[in-house]
Amino acid sequence: MKFIIFLISVVLFWAEWLVIRKATINKFIPIIIAFAIGLPLGATVGLHLVAFPLLFILLAWILCEVEDRYFKRKGLTDIEKSKLKDL
Repeated sequence: MKFIIFLISVVLFWAEWLVIRKATINKFIPIIIAFAIGLPLGATVGLHLVAFPLLFILLAWILCEVEDRYFKRKGLTDIEKSKLKDL
């Protein structure tokens, strides 16, 4: 049972990462939907079954935010600057 919950959590982590990095939709929509479905379901079935996957979704969001802030501080490379000038 723990392995299944862990597997679901990992799949949700990668799905959230793909939504944040590759999709054009707002990155908060999947998080809000997951909490809107997960919390009432967790209240009826058991919060311990829902908490770990929701934490993995939040972990993906936090890691993407940290990565964005880290790379934004570095600045643009010369190639990126030239591409911006060409626009």
